[in-house]
Amino acid sequence: MIRLLLALIIAISSIPDYPYVPGDELNTEPVLYNEVSAAVNAYEEYVDSVPYMEENCTFSLIYIDEDEIPELVVYGCCEADGTTICCYYNGEVHEKHLSRLEFTYIEKENLICNGAGHMDVYYDHVYKIEDGEFVEVGMGDYGGNQYIGTYYKWNDVSVSEEEYYKELNAVYDKSRDITPLGYYDSVETAYQNLESYSSALQKLYLTTDSSISEAISAFETYFDSQSAKYCQLIYIDDDNIPELFTMSGGEEQNIKLCCYSKGKIVEHELPFYSFLHYIEKENIFYITNGKEDIVYTLSDSELTEISADKRTTIDEKGETVWCSCKSVEDAFLRLNLPN
Repeated sequence: MIRLLLALIIAISSIPDYPYVPGDELNTEPVLYNEVSAAVNAYEEYVDSVPYMEENCTFSLIYIDEDEIPELVVYGCCEADGTTICCYYNGEVHEKHLSRLEFTYIEKENLICNGAGHMDVYYDHVYKIEDGEFVEVGMGDYGGNQYIGTYYKWNDVSVSEEEYYKELNAVYDKSRDITPLGYYDSVETAYQNLESYSSALQKLYLTTDSSISEAISAFETYFDSQSAKYCQLIYIDDDNIPELFTMSGGEEQNIKLCCYSKGKIVEHELPFYSFLHYIEKENIFYITNGKEDIVYTLSDSELTEISADKRTTIDEKGETVWCSCKSVEDAFLRLNLPN
């Protein structure tokens, strides 16, 4: 998939970036500038009116429906907070709260899917925007455990697993959905980084470093063959090849760190479910379960456990990563390529 996208993006590499700012050669219509500016100002006022949002949330601007007015995404600080999506219609901000943080959308086709779950209960709620309102297109839920068995329902009607995904794909083509690319600390910053999906692809896939594309392709194949549900790409060691961090989901919550070396995937299973804290390109990271810290160095694709005292250095200089992408492709879109 990535190799095909790379060829496609090279072919359209003359397409300019997409931020809506005065002077952009793509947008010379003053009315459009005024409408976008009014929407962004309204989003800022909306966030400012809710102190908790301004202090604790992050933001993205994306294109859900067919017009050129972006929608605002407000991410809560934790899964329990959920996500709020806002649209601008007739001079007002309209909002829809989604459960937990996971959702995808099909850009400019007016479809959102809040697909998430917790404690053996999962769901796919699909919406569209009509006249500023978020209208239900279809709703499914599924789950179960060893005690009650499994179940699937679509629009409150019991169905088989096969029927469930047939109904879902009839209203929402998951093969074309995308995850928002940025999580910014203000609406203003989100606006400054506003891009179309194709522009983001162009920026991130257009690399002449074949070793990176080989690694990403290998990671894609590996991830698709595993039971892992989420992943992230990060730079731990000091080369330009990212490492793949995966999480299985479910009760076991197995996590792995995978390296690409000499044409092969080298996988390391980490001892417990956790955030991963690391210093980019300094070969060191740690995981914690709240009671125990384990610090590792990564060199030549091999892990070595070292003194937990090094955690302080990582906390001072490093950053924290959480598996939030449902595919290696999405993880790569979020990755800043090395210079």
